[in-house]
Amino acid sequence: AQSSILLIDRELSKKSSKAIREEIYEELPKIAIGQPSFEETRAAGAEGVRLSVTGESSEVLEGITADVMRALERVEGLRDIRSEISAGDREVAIRVDRDKARNYGISSLEIAQAVAVALRGTQLTEYRGNEGEIPITLRFQESDAQSVEQLKGLKIVSPDGRQVPLISLVQVAMRTGPTDIQRTDRQTGIGITASLEQDFTMEDVREEIEGVLDAFRFPQGYGWKFGRGFEFQDDTAGNMLRNIVLAVLFIYLIMAALFESLVHPLSIVTGIVFSIVGVFWFFLITNTTFSLMAFIGILILIGVVVNNGIVLIDHINQLRWKGHSRRAAIIQGGKDRIRPILMTVGTTVLGLLPLCIGTTQLGGEGPPYFPMARAIVGGLVFSTVISLCVLPVIYSTVDDMSLWAGKRWRGGKKRALARA
Repeated sequence: AQSSILLIDRELSKKSSKAIREEIYEELPKIAIGQPSFEETRAAGAEGVRLSVTGESSEVLEGITADVMRALERVEGLRDIRSEISAGDREVAIRVDRDKARNYGISSLEIAQAVAVALRGTQLTEYRGNEGEIPITLRFQESDAQSVEQLKGLKIVSPDGRQVPLISLVQVAMRTGPTDIQRTDRQTGIGITASLEQDFTMEDVREEIEGVLDAFRFPQGYGWKFGRGFEFQDDTAGNMLRNIVLAVLFIYLIMAALFESLVHPLSIVTGIVFSIVGVFWFFLITNTTFSLMAFIGILILIGVVVNNGIVLIDHINQLRWKGHSRRAAIIQGGKDRIRPILMTVGTTVLGLLPLCIGTTQLGGEGPPYFPMARAIVGGLVFSTVISLCVLPVIYSTVDDMSLWAGKRWRGGKKRALARA
C-alpha cells in the first residue's frame, strides 16, 4: 500500500519535511507484516541517495540486491532502504519446442501469430460505408478465450493441412513477470534507494557507502555504481573547478596587462586563495553544506575580491612613482584606501545578509540561495582582513623577488657581454 503526502509551500510551513517524517514515524502503529518507509520527491527532479547493482541475470541480481540492502543497513544516516524491484504481473509464458514444431513444418512465428490472434485478435482492413471508415477486428469469442486450458487446445494448421494442438508444440506456464527491466551502462540493473536521516547529507554517507560496498564480495560479472545524484555532484564539482581556474587565469592576464607587470598581480591573486579559505571557515561556523550554489558564490567572490587588491596595490604603485619609498608608499596607501575598501565590503555584506539567513530557492523548488550568499560574505570578510594586513607583506616579498631576479638577469647579461 502507498500513500502520498503533499506538503504546503515552504514559505508557509513551520516544520521541515524531515521533521514531519520523524513525527509520522513516532506515531505510526507497529505493523507485523510490513515495514513503513518514506520516499521524498521534489518537483525539481532531484535524485536522492540511489545506487544500482548491475549484472547479467535478473534472478541473480534479486538475491544480490537483498544482501546489499542488508549491508547498507550498517551505514549511519541511511533510512528507508528499499529496492526498485517491482512485484510484477502474472503472465502466461509460452516456450516453443522448436524440434517438435520443425517436425510438423510449423515455425515459431506462425505459433506466435496464432496465439496473438487467439488472445487479442487481428486488425483487418477497415470497412468504408456511408458513415465513414469502420475498424474491423477478427478474434475469438469471449467464451473461447477465457482460460489457459482453452489456449492449450488451440489448433494450428500445418503446411500439409493437419490440425496440430498447441499443447503438443509448446510448454505453457503461469509465472510472475517484471513490469520493466532497467539498464545501467548496457547491463541489467536494479536500483536501491534510501532516505537520509535528519542532519545528514549525501556527502556525509557517501564515503561509508563506498567502504561497505567495496568490501562486499560480488560474483564475477556483477558490481555496483552510484546513481545520477552522486554523478551529478561529481560532474558539477569538476566543471566548477575548471571554471574557477579559468576565471583566476583571465583575471591575472587582465591585471598583468593593466599593471604592465607579471609580478605585482601575483600578490593580488593570493588574496583569492585566502578568500576561498574564508569561505570554508564561514561554512564551518554556520554549519552550511557545500553545494553547487557555493561554487557559484566563489566565482562571484573572485571578481569582487580582486577589486580590493587592485585598489590598494594600484595606489601604492602610484605613490612609488611619485617618489615615495616602498615602505612609506605601503603605509600611506593603506591609510588612504582603508575607508573605500571597508565601505565596499560593508555595503556588499549588508546587501547579501537577507539571502544569508533566508531560505529562498531557485525557481521556488530548486537549490537554495543562502550557500552562494554565505560563500561571498565569508570569503569577502576574510579576504578584506588579508588585504589590509597580509597583502602589503606579500607585495613587499614579491617586489623583493622581482628586484632580486632583475639583478641576477642584468648581472648575467653583463657577464655574457664581457665574455663576448
